[in-house]
Amino acid sequence: MQLVIDQTDFVRLSTTARSELLRLLGGEAQPSAPAASAPAKRNFRWRQPHDVTQALLQKLLKGADAATRERFAIFARNNGRASMKQLLAVTKDKDWHALTPWEGSITRRLRRLVGDDNRIV
Repeated sequence: MQLVIDQTDFVRLSTTARSELLRLLGGEAQPSAPAASAPAKRNFRWRQPHDVTQALLQKLLKGADAATRERFAIFARNNGRASMKQLLAVTKDKDWHALTPWEGSITRRLRRLVGDDNRIV
């Protein structure tokens, strides 16, 4: 069996995963210490909101469906707050579990866009 990781796939990996792959394959001696500390310099903090700039918002909403855009509009109209009923009403769902995949996809996309390899944002 062969595994192929081209440059575009390699770039999408977290810094930790890249360092570990390079270490296992013998590409570098010990790059993990500087690479692991690099994301910490981005000043992400637990339980503190990350400022969303206009450029970041455009990237976040690029290719988003109508339901996602409407849910973000609810947050925008209510000073960053929304009830579960409001969010569920967009797609006429009743069970709050219906929001789990949406929340997960937005979180992953935001983390990827801001470069949060430690999964803090």
